Amino acid sequence: MAEEINNEGRELALDDLFSGLGGTILESIRTPFGIFDNNFRILWINKALARIHSCNAESVIGDICYRAFHGCDKVCENCFLEEVRTMGRTVVLERSHEFPDGKTRWGEIHAYPVRGKDRSVAAVVVIIFETTSRMDSLARHKQYTSLLVDKLQAREDTGKSIPKTDPSGGMIQPLSKREKEILGLIVDGYTNPQISAMLSISGNTVKRHTSNLFLKLNVNDRTQAAVLAVRENLI
Repeated sequence: MAEEINNEGRELALDDLFSGLGGTILESIRTPFGIFDNNFRILWINKALARIHSCNAESVIGDICYRAFHGCDKVCENCFLEEVRTMGRTVVLERSHEFPDGKTRWGEIHAYPVRGKDRSVAAVVVIIFETTSRMDSLARHKQYTSLLVDKLQAREDTGKSIPKTDPSGGMIQPLSKREKEILGLIVDGYTNPQISAMLSISGNTVKRHTSNLFLKLNVNDRTQAAVLAVRENLI
């Protein structure tokens, strides 16, 4: 009986989801987009998401995602759908995908839980934002950071004077656990809105932590903070 009630709650949530969105709205979404039920069944995907997995959107609807997309007979390792289903929270992550033309593209995956009348997760809505240009920029940023660190190390090895981390000659002020976490994401090239989504904190909170970081590290921008973090092993 309890299982029947749970199923009813899930079905009602899915009915509400589809009736609320409408076929016209779903078809108009150009960004890779899909809806999956609590058992990994594909309820709906658009052509953009089907293209990523080299399949036909209409033919895979109703199939299990790991079977339709990857030819597997069990849930994929590190499956973000499983994480949303079991944890009941939004998941944001970044992954790469190699296309048939040999090009590798990056996408930021946002997976949102849809709750039934009983508040259990009835479905997962997935939308992917392409981040290839940002990842290319990040790679250049890391190369630049590495170059600066190498030059600083070379100056140390030759005995030349190196600017102090703090003009007053003092030690770097200790960072809080959250500040270190945000500094690590800054080093990885994430923007404030992305950090906000990943850590489930407000944009204003991210800005406040970032400002505190800059003050404690005595830097003026994110690149300087990243260089200093790598140089001083702060993360």
